Amino acid sequence: MNSGIAEKKRFYRQNRICLFILLAVFFLTFMLTVVAIIKGGDQYTVRYDYFSTGVKIYNKDVISTLSEEGIVKINKTFVDENNKVCVDLEAVKPGKTVLKTWVIYHDPETGQEFRHPMEELPVTVTKNKVIIEEKNINFYGYKELQRIILSCLFVTAVFMAVMFVRCVIRGYYSYTMVIYGGLALYLLAIVVYTGYDLSKGYAVRSTRIFLNSIHYTGFYFPLIAVIPMMFIAIVIALSNIWLIRHEGFRPVNMLGIIFGIMLFLGNVIVYAAPSFWDFVGSPWSSDLPTTLNLSFAYLMSFMEILFLFIMITAVLSTLRKPAYDKDYIIILGCRIRKDGTPTPLLKGRIDAALRFEKEQFEKTGKHAKFVPSGGQGPDEVVSESECMKNYLIEQGIPENMILMDDKSTNTWQNIKYSANVISADAVEHAAPKVAFSTTNYHVFRGYTLSQEHGLDAQGISAKTKLYFFPNAFLREFVGLLVAKKFSIGFTTVMIMAASAVVTLVL
Repeated sequence: MNSGIAEKKRFYRQNRICLFILLAVFFLTFMLTVVAIIKGGDQYTVRYDYFSTGVKIYNKDVISTLSEEGIVKINKTFVDENNKVCVDLEAVKPGKTVLKTWVIYHDPETGQEFRHPMEELPVTVTKNKVIIEEKNINFYGYKELQRIILSCLFVTAVFMAVMFVRCVIRGYYSYTMVIYGGLALYLLAIVVYTGYDLSKGYAVRSTRIFLNSIHYTGFYFPLIAVIPMMFIAIVIALSNIWLIRHEGFRPVNMLGIIFGIMLFLGNVIVYAAPSFWDFVGSPWSSDLPTTLNLSFAYLMSFMEILFLFIMITAVLSTLRKPAYDKDYIIILGCRIRKDGTPTPLLKGRIDAALRFEKEQFEKTGKHAKFVPSGGQGPDEVVSESECMKNYLIEQGIPENMILMDDKSTNTWQNIKYSANVISADAVEHAAPKVAFSTTNYHVFRGYTLSQEHGLDAQGISAKTKLYFFPNAFLREFVGLLVAKKFSIGFTTVMIMAASAVVTLVL
């Protein structure tokens, strides 16, 4: 029973090794770039982005001075082929100064001389004698560093996308797979938006603009997604009302309504908060509300993408047909009728298992044993397992082909106890092939719990009412947050911290 799980562990271990190697290469590339910047950073050319007069400028008409001498020296001032004013600087010692530049031109009619002041630029020389033009956060090699950062993000996005596709091909439906897909889309959104700015020559002009391009992706993504996400929220909320009407009120059946309210409030916070602070006047420093707002926008983007991939993965898991090589089929239990017969929901699961076993025997000549799983509730006359066994016997299944788990009270225990039953019976099978039959909205949960209990099982999907599905997405989303709380928590903290730092720097 461990061969399939061992294969999955090898698969994920290989992915982690590849990701580690990828990150190591990125880190080495980044460090080599930093070394190159330090080595050549004592020379830097300031390029002013504009000249308001729009007339041709000549080298002799450019004058530059420094507020503090001895920090850097001006090697020369000149005008490049694009009519941009440039100043060549060379580091002398660590410290700060301000570069002031003027363009002198003469009025052709009066002959009068005018001085046109350019933007004053604070300049810092680090202890490694790297010159940094502070206003735009530019330095020697900053354009190359931009391209390296964007390339790293792109390669990581592609790697995550490939891992997601490989999981789909192999049928490894898991929360890890969801994170692969979510990070791929998240990073790709940053690369596309920032890459567009770079291609237009906008972001490449300064590190500050480049960082802004990356940073505001988190703000624009919810804006782009607001219509489809609100549509999804409304559909889920309506499905919850439908669910409550048909299945009765339970707290878990309110998830969709809660989700819709939270999504609406989240969009209000992201897009209405800046106008609110402008209207009332922020009681904090001007940077703090912006920092909090954009950090929340980034976090909201990340959560929306994870929810999107929960939906995608859950649907994909129901579409996969298990291989016809199974030794055991677990039937996951649910509530039964008061007379001890299966409800339509449970009957659908049993019938799906029966159909699969029949198809397998017709194609391969191999029978599979059934493992009905479910204990007896306080208002049930027999256990769910006993109810399913009786139904299977009525359908012509021999009693010796039925193994019962009549102790479990939830899906987690269904999988765990059924795995124990199979282990006790599978003497002749070194690694028995297992499937589990459940309702379509429940299949992804079966995959995640099977892996948690070391059971390599594939899902058989039984159809049911559509209103069950949206709530199942939300339950799996909550399950993802709980199961991957440390990795998602770490990613969330990093997103918030990076967003806050960049906002304060900008």
